[in-house]
Amino acid sequence: MEQMKETVAARLECIENQLLPLLNGSFRGSLTDSEEVGTDPLVHLTEDISVPTSAFLPHAIEGAAADFSMADLCSWALVCSSWAGWVRRLLRDPTALRWMWYRLLLGHINELDLGYVRHPELATRSCYRATLMEQAHRDAGLVRRAPGEPPRPPEVLACDVAGGLADVWAYLANSYYHEDRSVHYHHFCYNEYRPHPQDPFPFLPFVNADGTLPLEDTGRTESHPNNTFLHWAERKYEAGEEVDYVTDLIVNMFDLINQYTRWVKREHDPDRNLKLSVVLLPTLETVYGQLFQFLQIGDFSSEAEFRAQITEAKVNKFRAMLKDYVYFFPQKAEVMGTYHDDPEEGDLVGKPIHAGRLEEVLEEVMEPMDDDDDDDDLRMIRFQTMVPMGEAAMFAQAGVDPMD
Repeated sequence: MEQMKETVAARLECIENQLLPLLNGSFRGSLTDSEEVGTDPLVHLTEDISVPTSAFLPHAIEGAAADFSMADLCSWALVCSSWAGWVRRLLRDPTALRWMWYRLLLGHINELDLGYVRHPELATRSCYRATLMEQAHRDAGLVRRAPGEPPRPPEVLACDVAGGLADVWAYLANSYYHEDRSVHYHHFCYNEYRPHPQDPFPFLPFVNADGTLPLEDTGRTESHPNNTFLHWAERKYEAGEEVDYVTDLIVNMFDLINQYTRWVKREHDPDRNLKLSVVLLPTLETVYGQLFQFLQIGDFSSEAEFRAQITEAKVNKFRAMLKDYVYFFPQKAEVMGTYHDDPEEGDLVGKPIHAGRLEEVLEEVMEPMDDDDDDDDLRMIRFQTMVPMGEAAMFAQAGVDPMD
């Protein structure tokens, strides 16, 4: 326990005294004591010829974008005062060193297992700063308690919610959208599987590239004008209606997860498949449980009570989470890419989105449509199977595939 506290305390000191001051532009030291940050430092080639440092360093950085690090920046800053001035400007520029900030952020995410990064190109310096601020807040609560003060229950932060929520959005978006405007979960509606139609997908499971909400988006594309994910075809939101949009999104998402969970329990016997009972169902329940704690949504007995608890302040908190962790969430092109043109003819051209922690719950198989013609095999999606140890031994002894 003491060793863990020491580790957390060291991380907190690094975040508060080194990383956040640098990201906030308030770092004090040899690298930030520039006389005139707004001017471009000069490199004196000869007694009569001087050129801006910007003629050199940008090309060096571009050529080494995949490899350079903070240590390299320190080395460059020690070359001369002109190079040091340019490094200072780079560190303060919110648009510079994007891939370096991303690598630092990715290392932090991997270390703490915060989630699956679907869009590294959207991970910015400001995203890294927001993540570190939350981590510092959590670490401070662990190591800065007064003597004798009991441990406080861990607070649910945006970083706890975002990764799991994005995984669920991606996982649920990997569903076939039918022409009759009903969703059949994971193509279970074909061959020997019974159809399980669901209402049209009740929210748009993606955000814009800048982390904002797709208020006026109906989910249609030029190639699939009838492919819409919901009421969004009937209810078009406009600027200023963010509260209505987010309220509908949260309520509809909760309903969909509940319906999907009941369907899995009713049709697929989770007690005999650890992929469902240990991975899928606990993940779905944890995601909206954490979201409710994050937004401080209490018990409710009706949809009206549910909606009444989603205030403007909570909507803004939810929107800020999407913006700070946009790199976790699917984009529109991915969600539209899951669309399958003609599954009855075997033309399944859609591409599923990586589902993060839920990626290994499903598997693709080829199901024969005609015993005499292998070319008519149909691509199908089904749950992977991991049976309890006792049942696994029983199936192996009998030479039986548990999926048959």
